[in-house]
Amino acid sequence: MRYIDANAVAHLLSYSSGRQITERISRLPGFPVPVRFPTPSGGIGQPRWREDEIIAWAESLRFPATAHPAPARHGIVTC
Repeated sequence: MRYIDANAVAHLLSYSSGRQITERISRLPGFPVPVRFPTPSGGIGQPRWREDEIIAWAESLRFPATAHPAPARHGIVTC
């Protein structure tokens, strides 16, 4: 089990910055709850997420294998 910061979550999910994670993505329903480890000075550290929970959340958003592909748009050839 590994705890990762917002920048690592962003990289894992192909977002451009950790700020997108903390300000937008982490507020989505079902997104894993972060932990905040105490700092040496006694403060509250930056949010960290369990990497395995982030992966499981992202996988839960996939379409089921039985889902039908989107219909072709008029005039566009798909292969």
